[in-house]
Amino acid sequence: MQLVGHSLGGWLAAQVALHHAQAIRAVTVLDPPATFADLRPRFVVAGLVAVLAPSRRVRRGLLGWIAGSTVAGPLGELGLTALETFRGTLPPPRRPDPSRLTDLTMPASVVVAGRSTVHTPKKVARAARSAGWRVEVWSGVGHDLAGAPPEQLADTVSATLSAAESGGGA
Repeated sequence: MQLVGHSLGGWLAAQVALHHAQAIRAVTVLDPPATFADLRPRFVVAGLVAVLAPSRRVRRGLLGWIAGSTVAGPLGELGLTALETFRGTLPPPRRPDPSRLTDLTMPASVVVAGRSTVHTPKKVARAARSAGWRVEVWSGVGHDLAGAPPEQLADTVSATLSAAESGGGA
């Protein structure tokens, strides 16, 4: 099985790969929070305010800042609805021990949004490279990766899967 996840789904994909490595052929994570670097404090504050804000207009503005793009159209509405209905549990996601990320033997890739508001992109890229993960930094996009062409994502996922099929490791 190949895992692909974005944002919190990327964190979850990395966790599954760490805890069930024997079942995973490859893993690709897209701008995952709390995986290779700590969250930016201003992201945490913005996220809390966005969840607690009584106004949809305020939530839309904060979600746009977090995403790094304008929150509009069907995807924007989906994001707002998710923000309004999502109920996380405590404790929040914790970073895995960096040595565990190094221990993965399957092909592992991370896409870092160069304009991410979630974490410091350079720290994420440096930590992921140190752990032996394949790293792509997409400089022109924010956390939502909306500015990236779909073909770019498909190529990244395909490259990781190809490495798994050829027997390559992380």
